[in-house]
Amino acid sequence: MINQCPHNLDIWQWIMGMPDKIRAFCKKGHFHEIDVEDDATIYAEYGDKATAVFITSTGEYPGTNRIEISGTMGKAVAEKGKLMLSLLKRDERVMRVETPEAMPEEPVVEICIPLKEEEDGHILIFRNFTDHILFGKELVAPGEEGIKSLTISNAAYLSSWKNETVTLPIDNKLFVEELSKQRDTVREKRHNKEADSVSEYSDRWKVNW
Repeated sequence: MINQCPHNLDIWQWIMGMPDKIRAFCKKGHFHEIDVEDDATIYAEYGDKATAVFITSTGEYPGTNRIEISGTMGKAVAEKGKLMLSLLKRDERVMRVETPEAMPEEPVVEICIPLKEEEDGHILIFRNFTDHILFGKELVAPGEEGIKSLTISNAAYLSSWKNETVTLPIDNKLFVEELSKQRDTVREKRHNKEADSVSEYSDRWKVNW
């Protein structure tokens, strides 16, 4: 979660806000011979009774880069450079009360919006950072924003280690104690050889939604 998908966690909290509770399952070495998680599922709860599920893995190809938001007036799905909107004529909370049918068929307006192709996000962030220093331009991603996604991943780790639901903000002292236990129980490396090839940055890692 820290290496492969911190930006996805950041997008999640940036759009939906910080959850109140998290229950996570982080599997170590599930697909690879590594001592950290390569498969994670997070279930989150918000104070307004909304819920969220975050799933990430490095054990699949082709992978999925998708965000879906469901509300009482429809849903929005961003994937493969498109934003798909499914909009209801009336609120689902009203529909369920006023419709006598058990399985009503309501009209749904489908809208597809192609997402604008932008420069790589990392370049834009670096450019914004230098413009902030040189010209005082407002930061797109100030430092405190990064703490939020890290808070979510730390809460997910703690939840998985303790095998229980945790409340945010987490107990930092407890997190450090549990992190130390993880460090102390890391198994010995089975090999210490250099990789056969050097990985290159790929367009697969670009987030275009």
